[in-house]
Amino acid sequence: MIQATKEQNSINDPIRVDWISTGIWPGRLGLTFAPGKKGGSIYQNGVVHARDVAEDMHTLARDGVQVLAPLIEDFEFDMLGMDGYHAEAEARSILIAACPIEDQQAPTDRAGFAAYIDELMTYTDSE
Repeated sequence: MIQATKEQNSINDPIRVDWISTGIWPGRLGLTFAPGKKGGSIYQNGVVHARDVAEDMHTLARDGVQVLAPLIEDFEFDMLGMDGYHAEAEARSILIAACPIEDQQAPTDRAGFAAYIDELMTYTDSE
């Protein structure tokens, strides 16, 4: 039996942010998936991502996103087909505050990661 393929793109499945409240931070903290992601899903059988990075960034900016904090490694931007990610964010005045972490690993530099979290907190102050 052949598994049907479902394409998820920026039009039929607009990017969303799941906002969470934090008792310790002002502003808002949100979680989303990779804007502009392309390729087969490793978590959803039969789903292929064919997202448009410009459209996803437009939607994120419209929804009030001011900072993106990608935790993926640099090579993953290419692997996921996210060409133009940084330029599209910059064009919409979305700041990129990256902290690459190896897949399925915890940050190895605890002090460095704590400093990164502190940095993110300064961005939420302005919201």
